[in-house]
Amino acid sequence: MRRLREMVTEQAYLRASAAAGSDDDAHARWMLVFDRVARGLRLSIALVARLARERRWDAKDLKREIKNAIERAGAPVKDTPVPQ
Repeated sequence: MRRLREMVTEQAYLRASAAAGSDDDAHARWMLVFDRVARGLRLSIALVARLARERRWDAKDLKREIKNAIERAGAPVKDTPVPQ
């Protein structure tokens, strides 16, 4: 998925660069396409990073809740690392 987004962004940039020498209107349109595709790519990458952070936070919260429930039940608690 990431490679596809990169390829689309690269193609939009190449077309904008090629249009720069011929037609100002075509160049402006392709630069707008490139800008929008690049923005979408950046937002997608940021969303993936945010979701990964939230999964780690959820895992830590879940571990804490489980540990508290075990302690309330009176059983000994063994610390284990949270997978990332």
